[in-house]
Amino acid sequence: MRSNHNDILSEISSSGEISDSTEEKLNESINEFKTNVSF
Repeated sequence: MRSNHNDILSEISSSGEISDSTEEKLNESINEFKTNVSF
């Protein structure tokens, strides 16, 4: 997460909350992870 989506973590850290746009980015990164990693 830090290496690929550090901007999302920075937004959450600086604001102390998850906005709608940040939540959307977070969901996109999770979906990207799920398609790229086999488990």
